[in-house]
Amino acid sequence: MTHLPGEAHYGIYRYRNSDVVRVADSNLALPGGAKPTFVYGSVGGGGGYSAFYGDSSDDTGRRSGIYLANSNDQVTVVADNNTLIPGSSAKFSDFFDQDLAADGPDVAFQGYDPTGLGGVYRRVSGSLQLVARSLQPAPGGGTFSINGVVPLSLDAGHIALEAPFTASRYGIFTDMGGPLRRIIATGDTVDGKVISELRMNDDALQGTTIAFVARFSDGSQAIYLANVPEPAQLAGFIPLLVFFRRQRRRQ
Repeated sequence: MTHLPGEAHYGIYRYRNSDVVRVADSNLALPGGAKPTFVYGSVGGGGGYSAFYGDSSDDTGRRSGIYLANSNDQVTVVADNNTLIPGSSAKFSDFFDQDLAADGPDVAFQGYDPTGLGGVYRRVSGSLQLVARSLQPAPGGGTFSINGVVPLSLDAGHIALEAPFTASRYGIFTDMGGPLRRIIATGDTVDGKVISELRMNDDALQGTTIAFVARFSDGSQAIYLANVPEPAQLAGFIPLLVFFRRQRRRQ
């Protein structure tokens, strides 16, 4: 997302063949809606695909949605305010404008129902599915709270997400290898140290591994690869890089 020199509006653009190509901005109407007033959160899915959030309004009201641009810059709707929520007769009321994930034409995103409850959804091979939603019991204990920053990663139809499951703890979950389960969480102990923070991005899930950053209560941090086909309690955590807190030299 950026704005072109001399133009005030923001949009989604691609740089291809030594040229900047306009994908979506306030001069181009989104499918099924008006010209967007806001586009954000573009993420590449490979194969020339990119997913993004768009917000538009006209005389009939405000619309928001998740959109997909293909390699020919054709934009289609993944889900918008006219899309039924999977397993419900209600339609999406809104979407989170960040933390999208894409893998080719498959997309994962965060959407909200008319009561404001958030959920993580994915569209794989054209089928829209619920992954997890607020107030749903979380694997391994606790209850999901899907509202705001929930990093997502999508690969070969499988998903990884980083989400809160208690008021003070959050973790990384995946359905790689079976039903959704918790892989690692704040408060867990790895290499004899307690995790205080976790971070993953939209490229975290690759095949049967999940990459993440763990920060520990002693101030050190490390990048890990988790082997996820094994049962969660046996998952292997392979440290790639370890960083230690720099101690101030005594004078």
